[in-house]
Amino acid sequence: MKRITVVLLVLSLLLVAGCGNPTPKTETGKVTIVVEDDSGTAVKGAAVTLTDGDGKVLSATSSVDGAAVFNAVAYGDYDVASSMNGYADGMDMITVDSSSQDLSLGMTSTAANPSGSGEDTSTIGDASVIDSLTSYRYKWTTLSEGDAAPTVIEGGMEKPNSEYYIMHDKDGKTQLEFYKVDGTVKMGTAGTWQTLTGDEAKNFGYGDTFVSTLTGDYSNIKDNSSDWKKSDGGSINGYDTDKYAYSVDVSGVTMTASGYFVRSGEFKGIMTRYDISYQNIKDATKRSGFTIDTYDLNRPLGIKLP
Repeated sequence: MKRITVVLLVLSLLLVAGCGNPTPKTETGKVTIVVEDDSGTAVKGAAVTLTDGDGKVLSATSSVDGAAVFNAVAYGDYDVASSMNGYADGMDMITVDSSSQDLSLGMTSTAANPSGSGEDTSTIGDASVIDSLTSYRYKWTTLSEGDAAPTVIEGGMEKPNSEYYIMHDKDGKTQLEFYKVDGTVKMGTAGTWQTLTGDEAKNFGYGDTFVSTLTGDYSNIKDNSSDWKKSDGGSINGYDTDKYAYSVDVSGVTMTASGYFVRSGEFKGIMTRYDISYQNIKDATKRSGFTIDTYDLNRPLGIKLP
């Protein structure tokens, strides 16, 4: 009896000792890595990894919404990486210290840039390329909200000292004609002309306004090219083009800007079309915007006074 009592006492002491020193429990959390491209669009099918300090790697694949989910990830620091054909590898770090954590991981598309080093700006020219042209025509089409038809301005430049400018209203009627040849200006409508010569005509013209507008447009796209999505622009004004587009929603209106640049050849980098549109998100009938076309590059225009 005495022996049984001693055995029971020993067992009790062992149980008490066990309760006072439980086996350590590793804390874990759920980690979601959302993979997006430059425009914020989800990237599906990217291989995503988490690598801890000991080199242990956890792997997952991003779903249609760009999410790669890792369950029961031990607390600690991890290197995050993603890879997929057509994109530069994405890299970041995350510290897992809660039950659920999210991280957005960006990947830059290399489809428009074979070197894989960001956006390809090789076809984005500079406004100064206009100065290298001997001649060109332009058309400036503007649609105001509520109008069914646009107003149109068409013009042409032929260096060193010739240009024309014709403005039509939304009904297609000519509102103003302007011609400048060798320092003489004639302007008016319906055969009623005013003639300017000498100093009075020297600095008179519309071409500078057109070029200054294009200067701003070129700079906007070139300086912010990473925010513009590149695609095949097709044939515009007779030139094979690359298209750069940007869209943003502001106060219920979608603003979309598009620049079409000549892809190759003598006029590579010249923007042959620039388009801005504003569309009311709730009312499709409310739209406005303008389009500038530049064409007939270095083609003799034969501008004459009327």
